[in-house]
Amino acid sequence: MNILIFGSGAIGSLFGALLSENSNVILYGRRAHIEAIKKKGLNIKGKTIFNKKLNAFYNTKNIERNIDLIILTVKSYDTNKSIKIIENIINKKTIIMTLQNGLDNAEKINKQFILIIYIYGKKNFHHFYYNFFYIYIYIYVQFI
Repeated sequence: MNILIFGSGAIGSLFGALLSENSNVILYGRRAHIEAIKKKGLNIKGKTIFNKKLNAFYNTKNIERNIDLIILTVKSYDTNKSIKIIENIINKKTIIMTLQNGLDNAEKINKQFILIIYIYGKKNFHHFYYNFFYIYIYIYVQFI
């Protein structure tokens, strides 16, 4: 599977590292971070330890157009700008999945694309001593 991680900050880099074990992963991000990845590889230290050279780009001109899955991990304020860039690299079979904070990211993306998978977390304090964390998964499908 060809996966593009669009936004290679902390979350994007972690998911890119994990998914690269069984998939062809491409990272897209800010120039300084991408240049560091190209020079030293992607280094993750903590509970997950990882060092590997991955394909990484800070512009889309060299990204092949055979992407199966785009995982959008940019900050919420970059969503609209990212959508415009993604438009140029998707094909009819590309799936867009967003792993972002923010309340209206799914709506922003869903205005432009046919299918998105939206995953978000929500903290819910039911009792003084307990902190529950829920994950919600929404799949939007629109037929034209």
